[in-house]
Amino acid sequence: MRLLLLLLFVQKVDLYIQNQHLPICANCKFYGPNDKCTKFGEVNIITGKYNYETADSVRNDEEKCGEYAIYYKKKDNQNLPICANCKFYGPSDKCTKFGEVNIITGKYNYETADSVRNDEEKCGEYAIYYKKNDFKFITIPLKITNYFFTENYVIILTFLFVKIFLNL
Repeated sequence: MRLLLLLLFVQKVDLYIQNQHLPICANCKFYGPNDKCTKFGEVNIITGKYNYETADSVRNDEEKCGEYAIYYKKKDNQNLPICANCKFYGPSDKCTKFGEVNIITGKYNYETADSVRNDEEKCGEYAIYYKKNDFKFITIPLKITNYFFTENYVIILTFLFVKIFLNL
């Protein structure tokens, strides 16, 4: 009986994150420095400087953007893949997916990542050939590797010699 009474008085409490379904000002193209909204404000007619309203005041005013962000515009290029995270991204900002082989020397001449992303027939703005580099955490620039070995070759050779000698 006590359990039944307890269940009658216990209310179901829904815990959730409020406003998570609403647009975020920081992701809007009108969001400016110092939490300002560049969509709303005024121009000083003497100095010509723009005085923008704060994003907070604009979102709290239903006659402006309001709670539901009626003037929200998603920033351009916000969710596009970054070339530096692609498995085809090579040294000197080159894209190893696009290039050609010099038939005389046999060397590869790759195009720059910038030119590939600006060419819609290649990767383009939306990076249609993008492949995530799952091994990025172990890639080391060549200059650092060369520096490490040239500065520490005596230690490395000694270690290898001892390791080989002790295993015999």
